[in-house]
Amino acid sequence: MNEQDFLRVLVADLEAESLRFGDVGDCHIVRCRTGEAALKRLERAQFDVVLVDQALPDVSGLELMRQVLTYCPEATRVLLMSGATMRAATHAINDVNIHHLLDKPFNLALMRNVFDTARSKAFARRRNVELLQRVQDQNRALESLNRELGNLVSARTLTLLEALMAALEYRDTETRWHVQRVALYCHTMASLLGLRGTELEDIVRGALLHDIGKIGIPDAIVLKPSALTADEWALMRAHPLLGSELLEHIDFLSGARQLVLEHHERFDGAGYPHGIAGLDICIGARLFAVADTVDAMTSARPHRHPVSWRRARDEVKRGRGSQFDPAVVDVFCSIPSCEWEAAIQVGNAEERGLEIPPEVLAIWLASCFTRGFEAADGTSVWDRLTLFGAGESSLAKL
Repeated sequence: MNEQDFLRVLVADLEAESLRFGDVGDCHIVRCRTGEAALKRLERAQFDVVLVDQALPDVSGLELMRQVLTYCPEATRVLLMSGATMRAATHAINDVNIHHLLDKPFNLALMRNVFDTARSKAFARRRNVELLQRVQDQNRALESLNRELGNLVSARTLTLLEALMAALEYRDTETRWHVQRVALYCHTMASLLGLRGTELEDIVRGALLHDIGKIGIPDAIVLKPSALTADEWALMRAHPLLGSELLEHIDFLSGARQLVLEHHERFDGAGYPHGIAGLDICIGARLFAVADTVDAMTSARPHRHPVSWRRARDEVKRGRGSQFDPAVVDVFCSIPSCEWEAAIQVGNAEERGLEIPPEVLAIWLASCFTRGFEAADGTSVWDRLTLFGAGESSLAKL
């Protein structure tokens, strides 16, 4: 017979060994002659019925019953009293919540009724616990399945976005390294600002996707070698809105979507598409504004040579409070110049397939730009900044 089919009974009575209960069904009865011995049992196990003699040799039965309320609150509590007065009975029922008050010696038929009632309650309680456990197990299984389905949807969505990014790279080969560099710069400055977890991931993903809206801009405009006309600029300025619309129904990219929408806004409100200003611009877009400016000025383009790091730094400083968030400029300036120069040189060398001088590589590997990528070897950092593994929580596993 299964252990769950037995009624667990604790008896505390000086005459516990000699007490006989008659035909009360299958029971495991633990017998104690003192209140102290019974209390030790209560501390170690649960009981369905606790039967206590009021006249214990060391403590009163009522005092022990108060302990039963603490250790076995669900147990059926039975108090045995010899010649109990009405006052004592009332006190036992009202103050200690006794379920059954029996004279001693007790009537076996009455005791059998007490055990039968207790068995019904105990077994119903056990069935409820089992059912609750089954429901909880099923809920956990469903939650696990939902997570797996959610991860599958996310992975397939990211695969689609990677394909769109690849399409952008195909028509504009500069796009890949540009987004990788600005994503790294955003990640570094965001980490120095104390951003972590999902917020950091959103910023990196948003930086990687910031120009995804250009998929909807004609090649004749995106790839035009000369200056754009006013009408062409109007179309080009629509790419943040197009990118935001593209990501609109992808819930897990909602944070990244905000950066995509706002990455051309300015701290003074003179940006686009909505002309919002100050802290109304999301932190990711405020970080991106500095990162994008640095990369645009320090990387080579077909019709423009890169400028020096110092000139780019001075340009960012001049934009403090107008184009850029002062707090972001301050964290930008807190990064040593040698580390910025190494990051820029490594990023540009990677894009062109050039060899990185050992002294530059040494600075790069010890810089704040690679600090979040403990397993990186200097060149693999770029492979780790992807839509599938962006931000602190993913990097911590590397």
